[in-house]
Amino acid sequence: MSYSRLYIFVAALLLAACDETTRVPSQDPVLDQPKLADADLPDLARAIYKALAAPAAREDILAAMRASRAVEHRLLLADYLRSPKGARLLAGSAHAFGATGDELLERIDRLRNISELAIAVPMRHHRLNWRGGAAIGVAGAWDPDALGFVVHEPDGGRRRATTVRTLMDYAAFFIIRPQETGGLESTGRPTRQDR
Repeated sequence: MSYSRLYIFVAALLLAACDETTRVPSQDPVLDQPKLADADLPDLARAIYKALAAPAAREDILAAMRASRAVEHRLLLADYLRSPKGARLLAGSAHAFGATGDELLERIDRLRNISELAIAVPMRHHRLNWRGGAAIGVAGAWDPDALGFVVHEPDGGRRRATTVRTLMDYAAFFIIRPQETGGLESTGRPTRQDR
């Protein structure tokens, strides 16, 4: 009987050794896709909020959003930050991260592996009335329909938004979120009146 136990022990050791040497890294692109926590968008929202403290950055994004033909005047974040109009927002946001503009764009491109990100002002009242003032809130969320995200505020504080009414306190509420499908008719006109 002692031999049978020895054989079982040796067989178990060989199987364990075999298991260690035959493992290979996953080649499945879905499995290798970066897994990013919800904290990534709130961090990005905080950096963008800090950049929007500069009046010139607010004027630039106001002009770009007014010119946008997409629903809610949304802008694709990576494209906007790479544009001449987005240069101030990129520089200010990168500074808030303690990074270069290229490093911030790399971070956003990693997020794009999950979803293209857009920045929008979802509340029609804000889109119609905001003139570039500082009384804004900025949040980032993978699921913007689930209220409960953190909004960065003018005094540097943060507030958890749990109702739409909470968001009405701002002159403009910006959200960074995954790009929704659609948004433009084939003619290039917005799919719904929102100006």
